[in-house]
Amino acid sequence: MAAGTSTPADGSRTGFSDFHLLQGGFSLGSALPTGAGNRLLIPETGFYLLQSTASTLSSSGHETAIDGTTELASLVGSASTSAVRDIACAVAALNEGDWLALLDHGSAQYEFGAAETELSAIML
Repeated sequence: MAAGTSTPADGSRTGFSDFHLLQGGFSLGSALPTGAGNRLLIPETGFYLLQSTASTLSSSGHETAIDGTTELASLVGSASTSAVRDIACAVAALNEGDWLALLDHGSAQYEFGAAETELSAIML
């Protein structure tokens, strides 16, 4: 997502609007029903290293999952009134055309932009 802050509704998905670094044929797919960005489309079938970083400015307790057709990894953040960064990573077998987004649970104010809340996907 573009630089800024957001407090996604519990159970909603957050997508993407731009790339900090783009290689390997990744592209943005259709908009998410929430209107919060687009799906990240997987360019080739293979194994991918996925890393999600969540930057929160405050939280009453939250979970952010790397999600598509199934939940692949998640990070859990505890309640906090100050800025916190949490990271989750996984290796997943994905198919060409699969999509990824971030699934939000709980309540937190996220900070978006380069080196803030983001998803990295690297084909192995």
